[in-house]
Amino acid sequence: MPGQPLRGNLTVNSQRFNMNEWMVDEVSAKPTTGATAATKASATATKADGVLQIPKEFDLTLNTNVGQVIYDNLKLDNVKGTVGVRDETATLQGLTFNTLGVRLAPTARTAAKT
Repeated sequence: MPGQPLRGNLTVNSQRFNMNEWMVDEVSAKPTTGATAATKASATATKADGVLQIPKEFDLTLNTNVGQVIYDNLKLDNVKGTVGVRDETATLQGLTFNTLGVRLAPTARTAAKT
């Protein structure tokens, strides 16, 4: 139903997830040039030239197990953990990944609302 939140728990298993494909322009909310390029060459890193829009209607818990996440020119390997997505905010919960030769377990929150 329009205007109703999308609630749920999702399990995301993937070999590769290119975040650059999901970038939108901050003003127009339309896919950026980098996002369009990323959809055509998803196996290679492309520059992120926008923001990741988080819909206000989402109330989701994403249990992730992804071999490689590409964000901007950064490659995150063996991404595992939980991402909470609600109220235009993404929260990393117990998320771990390898990058630049080290294993990281950040605690982070990013908000898309203005």
